[in-house]
Amino acid sequence: MTRAAIHSADAFPPGPTPGDGSSPSILALDLLLKRALVELPPECRLAFMLSRFDGLAHPQVAARMGISVKRVEKHISHALLAFRAAVREPGG
Repeated sequence: MTRAAIHSADAFPPGPTPGDGSSPSILALDLLLKRALVELPPECRLAFMLSRFDGLAHPQVAARMGISVKRVEKHISHALLAFRAAVREPGG
């Protein structure tokens, strides 16, 4: 995944759609998580996407990004905290 790709909506894996029988609450949750992902700092978002969407291990993410494994872990931890906060916020 390129740095430019993290800014593109095409970089996100497909989520539920209104026509696929998903409940409104699932659609709302998907929207909250995508919004939280877009709002992450670029390096944090890239580390998370390489790990979770591309399936790379932390050492592979670190090598691809030119940062330490510890930094990758911090980025992913930050992303997960942001997702939890987004889900807990009343009204989104």
